[in-house]
Amino acid sequence: MQGFTFYRGPSLLDGSPVRLVGTCFARPSNNEKTGDMAQFYILPDDQPPATKEARSGSCGPCPIISACYVKWHQGPRRVWETDYPDYIESEHSQVLQWKPHRYGAAGDPAGIPGHVWKGIRRHAKRGHTGYTQYWRKGKFWRLREFLMASCHTEEEMHAATAKGWSPYLATAQPIPGVRTCPYEATGGALRCAFCLLCDGKHGAVRITQHGGAAAINGWKTIRKEES
Repeated sequence: MQGFTFYRGPSLLDGSPVRLVGTCFARPSNNEKTGDMAQFYILPDDQPPATKEARSGSCGPCPIISACYVKWHQGPRRVWETDYPDYIESEHSQVLQWKPHRYGAAGDPAGIPGHVWKGIRRHAKRGHTGYTQYWRKGKFWRLREFLMASCHTEEEMHAATAKGWSPYLATAQPIPGVRTCPYEATGGALRCAFCLLCDGKHGAVRITQHGGAAAINGWKTIRKEES
């Protein structure tokens, strides 16, 4: 009950082999920001997620890959190295009801076929969170039902809103009418597992910054290029 493999097959981002693994069903998640949620990873299936090239099916041509906050050599690598059994809905669906879900602990959910997510989401009785960089592409607009549009400028935020998405924007500047991430607003007192605003249904959310030093330096580079 620690984890299951929910999908093995071609990525919708580039056709390379990927797998979708869900973990932390029986044991607690130790993610400081999210709290105790079931964690879903989109990983390469044929090679470890050690390089950007290996992660092409997991992430695609992500526009902010240089500012990625995921520490791929840690949790995602351990999950990739573990041989989790295949998920069988008729036998295992109860595990999906125990905790809120986090879609995209690593990788972009857009890489996984919609019917796979639908089968998972129908058992997500305690809610979920999730984000995608691919809100700009029409073929992924179906994901508006349950994912946030990851944005990195106010212009993108407005564009995503116009397309019917709930945007999630990383910016240091408060924006009138846009919620600040409750985890940030409460100084870490309210974690994602209890907030669940980022389910694609509650409008725009802003956060100052994701990740550690590498991500922060990546964001600095992106901001410099934008200016």
